[in-house]
Amino acid sequence: MLGLRVTEMSHQKPDQGESVERPSGLVRIAGQHGARSGERHRKVSISLCSVVLRIAKFATPKFATLKFAMLCALALVGWGAEMPRAQVSDAEKAGYADALAYCRGFVGPPMVLRSDKRVLCLDGLITAPLDLWTANGLEPGGLFVVRGYGGDIADTISLADTLLTKGATVIVNDYCLAACADYLFIASAKTFVAKGGLVAWINQLKGPRDCIGLLETSDPTAPRLQGAPCAGPFFDYARSWEPLKLRDKFYKGRIFEPPFVQPPESVAVRRILKRKFDATGRYPANIYWTWNPRFYASAIRTKVLYEAYPESQEEVDAILTRLGLPLSVIYDP
Repeated sequence: MLGLRVTEMSHQKPDQGESVERPSGLVRIAGQHGARSGERHRKVSISLCSVVLRIAKFATPKFATLKFAMLCALALVGWGAEMPRAQVSDAEKAGYADALAYCRGFVGPPMVLRSDKRVLCLDGLITAPLDLWTANGLEPGGLFVVRGYGGDIADTISLADTLLTKGATVIVNDYCLAACADYLFIASAKTFVAKGGLVAWINQLKGPRDCIGLLETSDPTAPRLQGAPCAGPFFDYARSWEPLKLRDKFYKGRIFEPPFVQPPESVAVRRILKRKFDATGRYPANIYWTWNPRFYASAIRTKVLYEAYPESQEEVDAILTRLGLPLSVIYDP
């Protein structure tokens, strides 16, 4: 392995773990971060409104002062409504629970479509050739319940594209790892992670004969470990590697660039991976990590709702034990 060091090009990209504000009607993830953000906005708005009202009191007629007050009240309602928009309705919760119950109780082939064609279940590894005929039978707006590692990249992407066409909601049952996290997790417009569910990424898509180096970021303590073509005759071959081309095509329209880099890593995760790299001189093998949902709104277009994102490394370890998964997963706080 070569000690390659790669430096970012002229325009530096924001780190994955840094929040980037985006316009449009993106819905923020429900959770502590959203609550804190909403509280900050509320306090700022109250202060601003009080100043405006004091000015208006002396500079405008009474009806204008009243108008200012009404506008401020509407602004406060708008900011306070940011969190409820991200909640799941009772009807949606009932539908998700029904789909989960069906898929958890079914024993059969890896992928099955319920008789009403409203629920598609996938449990296990995706191997080529995938039965896309079953997936194509899902009704538009249906529910796709997944538990697994993903698998064959080309077929996993084909399934993800089918889900996008159907406008399906993806529901994570227990776990969605590796290629499942890379592609099925953000396959469509909405994803719901059931309580106790685990979504974790791993750097599994490195080009053949790649060298592992350190990609400098804005935080010198948290460089990104990156596979890059070694100098020499393999450069063109590595760049034309088919899985890389499939990946790049998939992410067009599903992510915001530049913040999203595949696989996603926060600053906290990068620091841990860097320590492991320093200890061995090799890329940490078979190490997965979570990605805190507070980063999603600025990085991916999919609206992701966690029923309960894990609160600690201990909770992640407990989930792994409960599910019988012999893995090492880094918790992203």
